[in-house]
Amino acid sequence: MSVESLILGAAEEAQALLDELYRQTPEPNAYSPLDQAGLRDGASVVQDYLEHGELEVAFEHVIYMIDEAGLRLSEGSCRNIQKAGQALGVSAAKYAGACGLTRRCS
Repeated sequence: MSVESLILGAAEEAQALLDELYRQTPEPNAYSPLDQAGLRDGASVVQDYLEHGELEVAFEHVIYMIDEAGLRLSEGSCRNIQKAGQALGVSAAKYAGACGLTRRCS
């Protein structure tokens, strides 16, 4: 699986979880975790970065989506984040909170 596919897969799962949160809270309180730029359209932002060859920026945006909203991703997506991070040479410390090195994965 390509790094782009790993990143996009995690972004799509994160976006599905975010979409559900936005259905439950259509108008989040100001400064709440859901009141952040780049979350409602996060997967599109990631896709745009990928289309422009900005893999590390796309990867970092996925991590931002997960961390800001406190999402809990599946083990598969967590593994994909780890694989993508390793392939990109990103320090594990940058994605540790989002990818199974903490309790955020189910």
